[in-house]
Amino acid sequence: METDNTEEMFRIIFENALDGILLADFETKKFIISNPAICRMLGYSSEEITQLGVMDIHPEADIPYVIEQFEKGVRTENSLAADIPVKRKDGTIFYADIKISPVEIAGKTYALGISRDVTERRKNEQALRKNKEFIENLIEAMNDGFSVLDAKGVRIMANSAFYRMTDFSEEELINAGPPYPFWPPEYMDDIKAAFDKMKRREASDFELTFMRKNGERFPVIISTSCVKNEQGEITNYLVIFRDITRRKKAEELLRQQENKYHILSQEFQALLDTIPDGIVHLSPDLRIIWANKTLMKQVGPDEEAHLTGKHCYEAFWNYKMLCDQCSAVRSVASSSYESGNIVTPDGKILELRAVPIIGKSGSVESIIEVIRDITEHRKLEEQLRQALKMEAVGQLAGGIAHDFNNILTAIIGYGQVTLMRMEKDDPHRLNIDHILEAADRAAHLTNDLLLFSRKHISDRKHADLNKIIEKMEKFLKRVIGEDIECKTILHGQPIHIQADVHQLEQVLMNLATNARDAMPQGGTFTVTTAQVDIHEDFISAHGYGRPGTYAVITISDTGKGMDHETSQRIFDPFFTTKDAGKGTGLGLAVVYGIIKQHDGYINVYSEPGTGTTFRIYLPVIAAGEYEHEKAPDAEQPSGGTETILLAEDDDTLRYLAKIVLEQVGYQVIAAVDGADAVKQYIENKDRVQILLLDLVMPKMSGKEAYDEIRKITPDIKTVFVSGYAPDMIRQKMLLDIGMSIMFKPVAPMELLKKVRNVLDGIRG
Repeated sequence: METDNTEEMFRIIFENALDGILLADFETKKFIISNPAICRMLGYSSEEITQLGVMDIHPEADIPYVIEQFEKGVRTENSLAADIPVKRKDGTIFYADIKISPVEIAGKTYALGISRDVTERRKNEQALRKNKEFIENLIEAMNDGFSVLDAKGVRIMANSAFYRMTDFSEEELINAGPPYPFWPPEYMDDIKAAFDKMKRREASDFELTFMRKNGERFPVIISTSCVKNEQGEITNYLVIFRDITRRKKAEELLRQQENKYHILSQEFQALLDTIPDGIVHLSPDLRIIWANKTLMKQVGPDEEAHLTGKHCYEAFWNYKMLCDQCSAVRSVASSSYESGNIVTPDGKILELRAVPIIGKSGSVESIIEVIRDITEHRKLEEQLRQALKMEAVGQLAGGIAHDFNNILTAIIGYGQVTLMRMEKDDPHRLNIDHILEAADRAAHLTNDLLLFSRKHISDRKHADLNKIIEKMEKFLKRVIGEDIECKTILHGQPIHIQADVHQLEQVLMNLATNARDAMPQGGTFTVTTAQVDIHEDFISAHGYGRPGTYAVITISDTGKGMDHETSQRIFDPFFTTKDAGKGTGLGLAVVYGIIKQHDGYINVYSEPGTGTTFRIYLPVIAAGEYEHEKAPDAEQPSGGTETILLAEDDDTLRYLAKIVLEQVGYQVIAAVDGADAVKQYIENKDRVQILLLDLVMPKMSGKEAYDEIRKITPDIKTVFVSGYAPDMIRQKMLLDIGMSIMFKPVAPMELLKKVRNVLDGIRG
């Protein structure tokens, strides 16, 4: 009994193992036994594998090595070959780690092979290796020395430039920690103090003196930054060393020159004027001695004569408080090179670098300061960070949409099926209606996420703007609350626009929600519509727009308002004025994205205490563009007697679709994935008139199954269904523009109409 249990246990392990298992005759090298996992890997059935041998499943070029490992495994009782190319039935190649061991059965030796698919791991390792090589090459290509320290300051690695700079070898500095051998004894206190400041993050740039292996001293500028873990603790320091010996010699030559304050020669002045950075020569009390033309252009139309003798803060930003942050002030105090950034009262970000000129007495006689405007550079950095955030949100939204739309399809589908089977006077119908209404709002929420991530395709149709506002009025009153008066003032004539109605409703809801939060003590919320013509004068005054006729929606409140700085940022993603946990910063970013998708414009005017007004401009469409539009067909979709091959990997959705189709007369053959769909079609090809395929399924996607079936029946009619975003599907699956595709959640009536239209050859 125990033996029987053991055999059963081994059988279960064999059949359910994730790794592929093959047993081969050592002499003939033919396969005897295979488990399901290896069948899936190779694409053969277990019966087909018994007709194959070792040489049949590997590329020709690799067969000698495979045979060598095969025989070695039997002789040595242990052989592991890594990253071996293996050929599938369809000719494609994957990579596997294969362990070969001998097995003796009834006095005969067999080879037992266990295979693990490592294709993805191999790709990931190659990608990581390339990234690592790129970073290493980048560090090695630096002219400056670079070193990584651990949290205690012990050196972990350094580039070649660092070893060339100090003349110490890597072996001599292995596991070296403070004090390092390149720290001169006479400067030990200064270096330790700078090192302690670095660890306390009190400063990030230092000018120090180091020592080469031969004892020669040399000056360096050190820039540091830190790497932190998820808990905010510093785990490493990144340090860049720049040898400034040449610069120091140049400074010494300047100090040795006489008549420092004489007018510069025309040639040298012309050279300084071509430099794109501002350069100024200052006295120790920060009065201007001279400045290049770049700096004069930055401060205004004053000539150099008007600048000379002024304090630099008077000429540049008229704000003495900034002197505490200025590198020139710190350079006078420290008698050394200083650098840093300041933000001027008008919002400019300036990078300052100051070099003191030391006189014979050892005191600072003047300062050369270089001023670079890095405002635009910082804006680009911020835009890049926001772009990365947007990409992360987009990936999240795409993943949510698929699973969420599957759930919503089941809720809406079973809800509508239940509703169709209930009597019209059944008191429970209202409950089902509420469920379907909530599911519809959830579906719109998913679309909003996709819109924000730029993965939703706007469905714009002809609409009357006034009717959209009228439809939303009751809902807006519920959103803003009873203590706020809601007023709508609509244009006297219909205003025809091309719009995604739900998206415009979302715009109104978001703006109403913001207005409610701005009026905690109550107030008035007003929505008006109008039609205006935009001319060149409007475009010149506002800085945006194209000539034409526009619908204007004005949304105003009597709330607390906001200052100019806040109003300039309200459309930025993730910007919010609400307390932590009470706002995502996405609402107005979504509004802005919707209006841009509609080829429109939006602006805001607000002041503290005076409320806020948004104006939205949307292009008006001419009468000829909508007068022939037909009302949507309200007829119930008809059924049929045709046979449908349905492939859906979600059990709940497959059962739902089968019920919906069969109750109107269709014959349904159900498949659990793409591979099963191909199998079912081959067995029933004379019966099937149409395919209904989920696009993304395990083993074989709906598109792959469709391609296989088309080899048998090229003109087979097909409807695809997917829970992913439309543009993502077209990009990944490379679907033709003319293909019929439905995006989840799919209502039963919508499904029946689409199937009937495709069977009847009706587009749409």
